[in-house]
Amino acid sequence: IRHVAISGNAQSRTHVAEIPKKVTCHYHTHGEEIYEVVEGTGLLKFGLVQKGSNSLTVAWQKPIKVTAGDTFTIPEWYAHQLIKSGSEPLTIIFACPDTHLATDRFIIDEQIIP
Repeated sequence: IRHVAISGNAQSRTHVAEIPKKVTCHYHTHGEEIYEVVEGTGLLKFGLVQKGSNSLTVAWQKPIKVTAGDTFTIPEWYAHQLIKSGSEPLTIIFACPDTHLATDRFIIDEQIIP
C-alpha cells in the first residue's frame, strides 16, 4: 500500500493510505489500530489469534463490508486484512503506534485466511 504519516508521535501516529488491492493479513501484539474509510468500498477480514506452543490459529469472524464513513478499531492479537472491493480507490486513515509498521507486525499465512 501507499501511505504517508500526517500527524502524531511514536506512540500513536495517524496515516493516510490508498489500498490498491489488499493489505497483507497480519496482527500486532501491542496496541490497537483505528481505521476510517475515507472513500471506496472493501471487505474487512478479522479474527482473534490464538497462539499454542507450536501452532497459531485464528478464530475468524464473519467478514464485514466497509464503505466511506465507516470507522473500526482492531484490538491487539486480532489478525486483520482489508481488501478493496470496488472500482474506485479505497482510501483510509489509520492510527497506530510506529511499531505496528516495523517490529510488531506478524504476517498470517495466506493458507489459513478464509
